[in-house]
Amino acid sequence: MPQYLDNAPVSPCSIVTFITETEKNVLEEILQHLNSSHDITGVFCYNDKIATHLVSNLVSKGWNIPEELSVIGCDDAALTQITPIDLTTIEHPKELLGIDVVKWIISTIENGKPGNSILYHPKLIKRNSVKSLN
Repeated sequence: MPQYLDNAPVSPCSIVTFITETEKNVLEEILQHLNSSHDITGVFCYNDKIATHLVSNLVSKGWNIPEELSVIGCDDAALTQITPIDLTTIEHPKELLGIDVVKWIISTIENGKPGNSILYHPKLIKRNSVKSLN
């Protein structure tokens, strides 16, 4: 079984993928997974758009978020706080990323070789869509 860095066990996971053309179907696929497996405790979504749609859909179907299921998005988009439950999300430095991309492109053009990779540390913004299992 996979392990977290602190050696806590990680439960097996399912990955649901989509492309732009199938994005509308991804919510139904996630709901099918949730209804067929009663040991799923959380969903991490590709972005806040999918996460907010999921939360709204689940709440309308009677799910109690986060008591029955934790949901996390990614982007810290403004819409994270307009769902029935304020969404926990991952923030990344959008403005700094844009500035660094421009600098990287200019440097790559001037030097004739790709610049160094840049690592950004994400920040978890915990709101009301998650709860601890402990």
